[in-house]
Amino acid sequence: LPEGTDPESTFVTAGGAEFRLGGDGRFTRPLVIRRGDSRLSADDATYDAATGRFAVAGSIDFQGPEARVLGRSAAYSPLDEQLVITAADFELFTLPARGRAGRVAVEGSTKLVLE
Repeated sequence: LPEGTDPESTFVTAGGAEFRLGGDGRFTRPLVIRRGDSRLSADDATYDAATGRFAVAGSIDFQGPEARVLGRSAAYSPLDEQLVITAADFELFTLPARGRAGRVAVEGSTKLVLE
C-alpha cells in the first residue's frame, strides 16, 4: 500500500479498467483488490456504483491472515467487509485444516462461514 494510507481503505489494481465517471465499471486481469492485510485476486470484476459491490469472476484467490480461499466467482462488498466465494476450496492456517464448500463467506478479514 502507498505509504501513509489508511490500512482499512480498499485498493484496486488491474491490467485494464473501463468506467463511467462516477458510475459502474469493469476491471480486467490481472485484478487485485487489497484491504488491510487481505488480498483478493481474480481474472476480472464489475463494479456496481449504486450498491458499492464487486462481482468477481475467474480464478478467485483470497488470502487473509488466517485463511486462503480459492473459487470460481465471488461477490465483494467493501462497505460491509463481506466477501462470498462460490465453489470454494479453503485452507485455514490456524487449525490447520483444508476442505471444500459450495460457498465460503469471509467477514472482515478473519471470520469464515462455510456453507
